[in-house]
Amino acid sequence: MKSSNPVSFMGAKIASLTASKEGELFLMSFFTAKERKTLWHRFQIIELLLKGVSQRDIAEQLGISLSQVSRGSAELQFGTGAQFFKSFLSSEL
Repeated sequence: MKSSNPVSFMGAKIASLTASKEGELFLMSFFTAKERKTLWHRFQIIELLLKGVSQRDIAEQLGISLSQVSRGSAELQFGTGAQFFKSFLSSEL
């Protein structure tokens, strides 16, 4: 299972999941409870930023540090995934 690009390899494997139950099993199997919570916070941060909620309000609502929210904000503004996040999460808004 050698791959010159691990991110591409993992992305392809995740994309091959065909049902939400498979996605749940993947998340439960590969990530600790703390990692899943962190990942969930990241989803929420991006979603709330896209809705126009201030960084301070997000930190307060989620009970996390402002620096965690700032990371999500920077990714939306300057990161390579900015357009992806907007389209990926926009259907949920």
